[in-house]
Amino acid sequence: MVHTSTQVTDNQAAPDMVAAADLTAAPPADAVAKAAAAVPLTGQDSSLLSAVVTLWLGSRQRLHSQLQLLMLETQRAAQSLVNMLILALFAALLLISCWLGLLGVGVLLLKSAGLSTLAALSCVLLLNLLALLTCLNLIRRQSCYLCYPASMALLKPKVPDSGSPSNDSNDSNDSNE
Repeated sequence: MVHTSTQVTDNQAAPDMVAAADLTAAPPADAVAKAAAAVPLTGQDSSLLSAVVTLWLGSRQRLHSQLQLLMLETQRAAQSLVNMLILALFAALLLISCWLGLLGVGVLLLKSAGLSTLAALSCVLLLNLLALLTCLNLIRRQSCYLCYPASMALLKPKVPDSGSPSNDSNDSNDSNE
Protein backbone atom coordinates (compact mmCIF):
# COMPACT_ATOMS: atom_id res chain seq x y z
CA MET A 1 0.00 0.00 0.00
CA VAL A 2 1.47 3.34 -1.00
CA HIS A 3 0.49 6.66 0.57
CA THR A 4 1.20 9.91 -1.18
CA SER A 5 1.72 13.25 0.47
CA THR A 6 2.49 16.75 -0.72
CA GLN A 7 5.80 18.35 0.21
CA VAL A 8 6.73 21.95 -0.57
CA THR A 9 10.42 22.77 -0.46
CA ASP A 10 12.12 26.14 -0.42
CA ASN A 11 13.68 25.53 -3.85
CA GLN A 12 10.49 24.60 -5.70
CA ALA A 13 7.29 26.54 -6.17
CA ALA A 14 5.28 23.46 -7.21
CA PRO A 15 4.61 20.67 -4.71
CA ASP A 16 6.69 17.53 -5.08
CA MET A 17 4.94 14.17 -4.67
CA VAL A 18 6.70 11.94 -2.19
CA ALA A 19 5.60 8.33 -1.79
CA ALA A 20 6.15 6.53 1.48
CA ALA A 21 5.86 2.76 1.55
CA ASP A 22 3.69 1.02 4.14
CA LEU A 23 6.33 -0.24 6.51
CA THR A 24 4.12 -2.22 8.89
CA ALA A 25 4.24 -5.57 7.11
CA ALA A 26 7.70 -5.53 5.58
CA PRO A 27 10.82 -6.79 7.29
CA PRO A 28 13.33 -4.06 8.28
CA ALA A 29 15.80 -4.57 5.40
CA ASP A 30 13.07 -4.59 2.73
CA ALA A 31 11.29 -1.64 4.30
CA VAL A 32 14.40 0.53 4.22
CA ALA A 33 15.00 -0.40 0.59
CA LYS A 34 11.36 0.37 -0.33
CA ALA A 35 11.44 3.69 1.49
CA ALA A 36 14.72 4.69 -0.13
CA ALA A 37 13.42 3.76 -3.60
CA ALA A 38 10.04 5.45 -3.12
CA VAL A 39 11.43 8.79 -1.95
CA PRO A 40 13.26 10.76 -4.68
CA LEU A 41 15.29 13.04 -2.42
CA THR A 42 18.86 14.27 -2.35
CA GLY A 43 21.66 12.13 -0.86
CA GLN A 44 21.60 13.81 2.54
CA ASP A 45 17.82 13.66 2.81
CA SER A 46 17.82 10.06 1.65
CA SER A 47 20.36 8.97 4.25
CA LEU A 48 18.48 10.88 6.94
CA LEU A 49 15.20 9.25 5.92
CA SER A 50 16.91 5.87 5.83
CA ALA A 51 18.31 6.42 9.31
CA VAL A 52 14.92 7.51 10.67
CA VAL A 53 13.17 4.52 9.08
CA THR A 54 15.83 2.16 10.40
CA LEU A 55 15.57 3.66 13.88
CA TRP A 56 11.76 3.47 13.80
CA LEU A 57 11.74 -0.14 12.63
CA GLY A 58 14.41 -1.13 15.14
CA SER A 59 12.52 0.46 18.00
CA ARG A 60 9.26 -1.17 16.88
CA GLN A 61 10.96 -4.55 16.64
CA ARG A 62 12.53 -4.11 20.08
CA LEU A 63 9.22 -3.03 21.60
CA HIS A 64 7.50 -6.02 20.02
CA SER A 65 10.16 -8.36 21.39
CA GLN A 66 9.92 -6.83 24.87
CA LEU A 67 6.11 -7.05 24.89
CA GLN A 68 6.27 -10.64 23.71
CA LEU A 69 8.75 -11.46 26.49
CA LEU A 70 6.53 -9.70 29.02
CA MET A 71 3.53 -11.69 27.84
CA LEU A 72 5.41 -14.99 28.10
CA GLU A 73 6.73 -14.16 31.56
CA THR A 74 3.24 -13.13 32.70
CA GLN A 75 1.83 -16.43 31.47
CA ARG A 76 4.59 -18.33 33.25
CA ALA A 77 4.03 -16.35 36.46
CA ALA A 78 0.27 -16.98 36.32
CA GLN A 79 0.81 -20.70 35.78
CA SER A 80 3.31 -20.79 38.64
CA LEU A 81 0.85 -18.97 40.90
CA VAL A 82 -1.90 -21.47 40.07
CA ASN A 83 0.49 -24.36 40.74
CA MET A 84 1.56 -22.81 44.05
CA LEU A 85 -2.06 -22.32 45.13
CA ILE A 86 -2.93 -25.94 44.28
CA LEU A 87 0.13 -27.18 46.19
CA ALA A 88 -0.72 -24.90 49.13
CA LEU A 89 -4.23 -26.35 49.24
CA PHE A 90 -2.82 -29.88 49.19
CA ALA A 91 -0.32 -28.96 51.93
CA ALA A 92 -3.15 -27.48 54.02
CA LEU A 93 -5.12 -30.71 53.70
CA LEU A 94 -2.06 -32.72 54.77
CA LEU A 95 -1.51 -30.37 57.70
CA ILE A 96 -5.13 -30.77 58.80
CA SER A 97 -4.84 -34.54 58.64
CA CYS A 98 -1.61 -34.42 60.67
CA TRP A 99 -3.27 -32.17 63.25
CA LEU A 100 -6.23 -34.53 63.54
CA GLY A 101 -3.82 -37.45 63.96
CA LEU A 102 -1.96 -35.54 66.67
CA LEU A 103 -5.24 -34.80 68.45
CA GLY A 104 -6.15 -38.49 68.24
CA VAL A 105 -2.81 -39.46 69.77
CA GLY A 106 -3.42 -36.90 72.51
CA VAL A 107 -6.82 -38.42 73.28
CA LEU A 108 -5.30 -41.92 73.42
CA LEU A 109 -2.49 -40.70 75.71
CA LEU A 110 -4.98 -39.05 78.06
CA LYS A 111 -7.11 -42.22 78.07
CA SER A 112 -4.10 -44.35 78.87
CA ALA A 113 -3.33 -41.98 81.73
CA GLY A 114 -6.68 -42.91 83.27
CA LEU A 115 -9.02 -40.18 82.01
CA SER A 116 -12.40 -41.05 80.58
CA THR A 117 -13.00 -40.63 76.85
CA LEU A 118 -15.17 -37.57 77.49
CA ALA A 119 -12.51 -35.89 79.65
CA ALA A 120 -9.76 -36.68 77.12
CA LEU A 121 -11.80 -35.27 74.24
CA SER A 122 -12.65 -32.19 76.30
CA CYS A 123 -8.96 -31.53 77.06
CA VAL A 124 -8.04 -31.87 73.39
CA LEU A 125 -10.96 -29.60 72.42
CA LEU A 126 -9.82 -26.92 74.88
CA LEU A 127 -6.27 -27.15 73.53
CA ASN A 128 -7.64 -26.75 70.00
CA LEU A 129 -9.76 -23.73 71.02
CA LEU A 130 -6.75 -22.11 72.71
CA ALA A 131 -4.70 -22.53 69.51
CA LEU A 132 -7.59 -21.07 67.48
CA LEU A 133 -7.87 -18.01 69.73
CA THR A 134 -4.10 -17.46 69.52
CA CYS A 135 -4.24 -17.59 65.70
CA LEU A 136 -7.19 -15.19 65.56
CA ASN A 137 -5.37 -12.76 67.87
CA LEU A 138 -2.29 -12.85 65.62
CA ILE A 139 -4.48 -12.26 62.55
CA ARG A 140 -6.14 -9.27 64.22
CA ARG A 141 -2.74 -7.78 65.06
CA GLN A 142 -1.53 -8.17 61.49
CA SER A 143 -4.72 -6.79 59.90
CA CYS A 144 -3.82 -3.16 60.70
CA TYR A 145 -1.07 -3.32 58.07
CA LEU A 146 -3.56 -4.07 55.29
CA CYS A 147 -4.59 -0.39 55.14
CA TYR A 148 -1.04 0.88 54.43
CA PRO A 149 -0.95 3.13 57.50
CA ALA A 150 2.41 4.79 56.78
CA SER A 151 1.52 5.51 53.15
CA MET A 152 -1.88 6.87 54.11
CA ALA A 153 -0.26 9.13 56.71
CA LEU A 154 2.13 10.48 54.07
CA LEU A 155 -0.70 11.08 51.60
CA LYS A 156 -2.95 12.81 54.14
CA PRO A 157 -2.98 16.57 53.44
CA LYS A 158 -1.51 18.69 56.17
CA VAL A 159 -4.00 21.14 57.64
CA PRO A 160 -2.46 24.38 58.90
CA ASP A 161 -2.70 24.83 62.66
CA SER A 162 -5.66 27.04 63.49
CA GLY A 163 -5.09 27.01 67.24
CA SER A 164 -7.52 24.17 67.89
CA PRO A 165 -6.38 20.70 68.97
CA SER A 166 -5.98 18.32 66.08
CA ASN A 167 -7.38 14.82 65.74
CA ASP A 168 -4.04 13.39 64.61
CA SER A 169 -3.27 11.98 68.06
CA ASN A 170 -6.67 10.28 68.16
CA ASP A 171 -6.19 8.83 64.68
CA SER A 172 -2.82 7.34 65.58
CA ASN A 173 -4.26 5.76 68.73
CA ASP A 174 -7.09 4.19 66.71
CA SER A 175 -4.72 2.56 64.24
CA ASN A 176 -2.67 0.93 67.04
CA GLU A 177 -5.68 -0.86 68.48
